[in-house]
Amino acid sequence: MDRRAVLASISSGLAFSLAGCTGTRSGATPGNAGDPGTSPVADFAMTPVSDTEIARRVTYRIDLEHRTSERELATAVISNGSQTVTATNAPAPENRPFIYNGSVYELSYEVLDAESATTFRLTLSTVESASQDEDSIRYQNLPTVDKGVLGRFGWDDGGPFEAQSVETVYTDDEIVDSVLVPSPDYEIIEWSSGTTARVGVEESSGTEQRTYEYTAQQVHASAAEFGRSVRADHAFVLTDLSEEQTSVVSTAIEHDHGYQVDEGDPPEAFSQLVDRFARESEATPVYEDDESDSSVSGSYIVRYDDEIYWTELFVSESNG
Repeated sequence: MDRRAVLASISSGLAFSLAGCTGTRSGATPGNAGDPGTSPVADFAMTPVSDTEIARRVTYRIDLEHRTSERELATAVISNGSQTVTATNAPAPENRPFIYNGSVYELSYEVLDAESATTFRLTLSTVESASQDEDSIRYQNLPTVDKGVLGRFGWDDGGPFEAQSVETVYTDDEIVDSVLVPSPDYEIIEWSSGTTARVGVEESSGTEQRTYEYTAQQVHASAAEFGRSVRADHAFVLTDLSEEQTSVVSTAIEHDHGYQVDEGDPPEAFSQLVDRFARESEATPVYEDDESDSSVSGSYIVRYDDEIYWTELFVSESNG
């Protein structure tokens, strides 16, 4: 794959994964300095980074806890060469570089098939037992399609039913075979474990069940080398600073929260630095924050005093 094309995808297609980095040193969002109740007018931080860390910051993070299913899919695709999955939406993004076992990959997919389907919100709630007037069915007597749905939520052996109003998808053919949707044929389900639950369907909406075939391509064998390529294309040198500008940069490097201006107009030295970043912005930002109208706010790779820094810059619109 052409290196320039990959780097272009980082600056555009990966913007969402980097947007909001400014101010995240203490779990904050852009411009709040770690305190949800405040909003500085300027926020500037510089953190030393290795090439491997640069690669980690500019790639899609499949190692995050809430992306477990995407990580499992990526593992299967890389291990098997391809993987077919069925879902209403693509279960993992394509054309976004990610790190796996020290190398950089991208996923791509093709939609092989699509079926008309319906999304239902299914609710089960534990009851003591069924009354004589209530229709009930034993779990083992449910149609295969219904047992498959309940089994995906760990309900093949009864409760506890902690997740209520769960989203389930049935194709048109599966609805014909089901006794749970579009409306339950039975009020109660009984398990061999002794669990008894009332079943209900709260709402439904039309959708499409697609079959995706995923494949993977190795972008670079080494994450560190990939990060080095990103640095080579994006880093700019911050030199020839005044004493006041040097003081601002030193604060951005040395303080946990970086350099911040809580209110009023930023000092002239900081504004001069912002102008410097603005002049470099067309060539060097790793991303531009789509949520901000300020063309200078964003993340940069900066070489300063022979060290490479991941640099987060936020300037409020009124001061940009």
